[in-house]
Amino acid sequence: MTIKSKYKPDNNSKKIFGRKFRRTKGQISMEFSILFLALLASVVVATIIPGLFGLDKTTEVAKASLAHGSLSNLKSNIHMIASLDEGSYKLVRVKSPADSTWNFATRNISVSGDGYEVSASLDTDIEMLNSNSFHVNTSKLLSFKLLNDDNKVKIELIP
Repeated sequence: MTIKSKYKPDNNSKKIFGRKFRRTKGQISMEFSILFLALLASVVVATIIPGLFGLDKTTEVAKASLAHGSLSNLKSNIHMIASLDEGSYKLVRVKSPADSTWNFATRNISVSGDGYEVSASLDTDIEMLNSNSFHVNTSKLLSFKLLNDDNKVKIELIP
């Protein structure tokens, strides 16, 4: 006696890790569709932001942000050197934005460029040994030597 089933065996199935998967054409998984939509949304957002604010405004904000970070780093190192013993020195490297002008006064440092100006006030007197102002044409690393001498911090730009 043979038992006949009304269901045909599934010849289109494939076993992967003990689970049967049907080979159906034209279907994608839910995870893939979510990842694809997330990628599409990120591309749209990345292209809309410069379009809304303008590429010039975006680069201007980026340069001002870089100037602020560099100035903050230099200021914190000047405060640290001022609190150390006389004769202490430190080499500091900061990244300068392109087309920027650095100005050093007795208790003030400022970085200005196309459409921005960032300045920092200091508690200690500073003295720039090279020149009180210089211009940077391209974005590059600047090296400063900070020296604590006679209750003031002497700053030397190292080429």
